[in-house]
Amino acid sequence: MTNEYPPPPPPPPGGYPVYAGQPYPYYPPLAPGSLRPGGLTAAGVLGFVQAGLTAIPTVILTFALAHSLGATAPRAGLFWLADVAQFVGIGLLIAGSVQVVSGVSRALLVAGVALEVVLSVYWAVVLGLLFHDTAAWWTFAGSWLVFFAVLFSVLPVIGLFLVATGAANAYVVARRAR
Repeated sequence: MTNEYPPPPPPPPGGYPVYAGQPYPYYPPLAPGSLRPGGLTAAGVLGFVQAGLTAIPTVILTFALAHSLGATAPRAGLFWLADVAQFVGIGLLIAGSVQVVSGVSRALLVAGVALEVVLSVYWAVVLGLLFHDTAAWWTFAGSWLVFFAVLFSVLPVIGLFLVATGAANAYVVARRAR
């Protein structure tokens, strides 16, 4: 006994009829706010990427502070404070990215982006003051640390602009109204 179905019948001569006045195929119109804007998805992905990029130096700094520097190093408290702030920033970026992609809220991602930008400026100033002549540092001539800090804050700022669009606002407001 075989489980084969008989072949379908051939189409009628001249093809299948199309009825006048009916669009083919018919799709109902979409409700406003039913499609997630690509900017929100991109902002969420950038938040996840920035959290991963922040996690690498944060873990390295944590191990360095715990094993070699400890509490006896001068100004170790400032480094511990920055380390904790980086962990908080990672958490805000991940939670904010999840909320943005699901369309719940943008507040946590904006807070995480703001913290990342502040941390970038903080590290540029601290590392510049620690490893460069102060007078030469403030001229910003040839300082690779400022370039690194600006480069490190580019992804969050792009994500912030993507989240601040009108389409993103309309989507989040429509999702909250449900």
